[in-house]
Amino acid sequence: MMQKILDNLCIDSKSTLIISSPELLEETIDEIIDMCIKGNNLPTIYISLNKTYRSMEETLKKKGIKNDFIFFIDCITKNGEMKHERNVYYIEDPSDLTKIGITVGQILNIITGRKVLVIDELKTLLFYNDLETVVKFVRSIIGQAQNFSSNVCIITTEDKKLIDSVEGIFDKIIRMDVYHPIKHLR
Repeated sequence: MMQKILDNLCIDSKSTLIISSPELLEETIDEIIDMCIKGNNLPTIYISLNKTYRSMEETLKKKGIKNDFIFFIDCITKNGEMKHERNVYYIEDPSDLTKIGITVGQILNIITGRKVLVIDELKTLLFYNDLETVVKFVRSIIGQAQNFSSNVCIITTEDKKLIDSVEGIFDKIIRMDVYHPIKHLR
């Protein structure tokens, strides 16, 4: 059901912010990846601040989604657990937004044509960085992605200060919660 609701959400808009309730966060992330890959055959760059690559790989297998078109940037897996794998980039320190940005730039250079950049869970960056730094990162990453014909879909859970600070950057804002599965705010 959510797949139909989210269909083309991140494809029609250059930049989309999805504010999800914690109860729907995992389902929202999974459905957006599903939509990008299965629904639209778009190469996807997935920056995970919430799930390890291994966890996401298992989810994709269960859903029958091949990860050949996904470039993972895993900001969760610890150094000793990292293995060199195709299309997987590990960032040891989630506070290193410069390294995340450089890695995104390298991947954007590899992929030709339309693509989607998905970031989960933006609020997590506030554990490692101050609000002003996170806002600058969001502006920078959206600008960088759009220079390479990439749409951006950023998912976060509720944080009033964060959302108030970034909402003007996005073309489209969607709120999802258990009681109202989808509500377009812009």
